[in-house]
Amino acid sequence: MRLLAIICLLFKIHCAFADTPGEFIVVGKPDYISTIPAIREAASQFSSEHLAEQSGTINGKKYLATILNEDSIVVAIVTPSGSYEPIAMANLGDLPYPSVSLKNGLVVIHAGYAHHGVYDTEYKFRLKNGTFYLTEIRDFANFGDDYHDPSMQIMTLTVADFEKFRVDYWNKRFTIYKNNQEYQPGFRDWSHAMDKVKRNFMLPLPSDISTNLPKQSFALDGFKFEDVSNSINRVISRRKKGK
Repeated sequence: MRLLAIICLLFKIHCAFADTPGEFIVVGKPDYISTIPAIREAASQFSSEHLAEQSGTINGKKYLATILNEDSIVVAIVTPSGSYEPIAMANLGDLPYPSVSLKNGLVVIHAGYAHHGVYDTEYKFRLKNGTFYLTEIRDFANFGDDYHDPSMQIMTLTVADFEKFRVDYWNKRFTIYKNNQEYQPGFRDWSHAMDKVKRNFMLPLPSDISTNLPKQSFALDGFKFEDVSNSINRVISRRKKGK
């Protein structure tokens, strides 16, 4: 009996310090435990609107997703007593102006900025068997082809689906005005179509590149934003080169 108790204790210690990404409710993990006061402090400062956007119920459990110190995202279960049980944490790296929300059972992390163009990226994670896994990345950009001539604009959109393991890529160039006032025919229609694609209404807008992704799953816990985005860009680059 004593031997069984020792084995159980050793198992609990192992689980507490395990490094397996996405491990469910790692109660004893030091970096998780240290986030709890920060989560509590952040939640206490949320407006009701902000709290509603960053919390939600999935499969009967309440979750809260928040960004701490502008460089990390933490997702925690909110217990009936109001305490927090962090289950996923990741460093945001160099994501510009990140924000997070819970929408339709998904953790959605948004980053974007505007400087000589508009750049917008969303990462979506879905809960499966107690772990939030990456389901989709959408990356949109609209920028000038020539810094000194803003009339030529480029729009790109990348949609990487990690449930179907496919990536689609759109790239379009437009002259946005002639004689400083007239839009090139078709620009507005294409721009509106791209906006609808970004809003998940996939129109019959043929992509310039459509190819398979490696069949690999990525948990939110310990997720490497830059590494995964770079791997998608490499897949697209190889297709552009015909490899």
